[in-house]
Amino acid sequence: MSSLYSYASGDLLNSRNTYAYSPFHGDAFLAAWRAERSRVLESLPAALAKKRAVSVEAVAITGFPLRTGALIEYLRTALDADNLDKNDLRFIDWLIQRFEVTKRVHESYGLDGLSEDKSKYHDKELYVAYAELMSEMYNATHRLDVFNVLLKVMDTLCSFAPALSVEQQCRLGRLILDERQFFEYLQRKVSKQ
Repeated sequence: MSSLYSYASGDLLNSRNTYAYSPFHGDAFLAAWRAERSRVLESLPAALAKKRAVSVEAVAITGFPLRTGALIEYLRTALDADNLDKNDLRFIDWLIQRFEVTKRVHESYGLDGLSEDKSKYHDKELYVAYAELMSEMYNATHRLDVFNVLLKVMDTLCSFAPALSVEQQCRLGRLILDERQFFEYLQRKVSKQ
């Protein structure tokens, strides 16, 4: 782990990163970020998860408490089918806001928009699925707020990569490659300006 990029280490489920007032280190920081992600990627199984197939039936979202896994699956299915409506986009914005505030993916949320049980945020599958949703959303929209939250959830995932199942590690490997591709896209876009 690089001392310049320490955001993807430690127990990030219980001791959250605060990205506020992070010092600017320029190219050295970006090189440290790349090196950290490469270190994690090299520790993962060589097989990478394939891009997921479009789900044949959408998961119904009904009432509260709102189950995060079902919401993520519903949104991924709608995004895969190019069928996101305004309410779906509001849910994505809300999920982004929830992660930005808490740096956690809770199992469920109440009508007030807050986690139903503040102690239930350790489900690693939810973090992988959330990152996949953000990756797919960024790929479709190139929204910087989506990429920003993707970077943060990836830090969290990388911090507990050894604790993921083999299947989840393969999915994380795919996400790291996607994240790298998105970053390179942004670099090319900025260098053309």
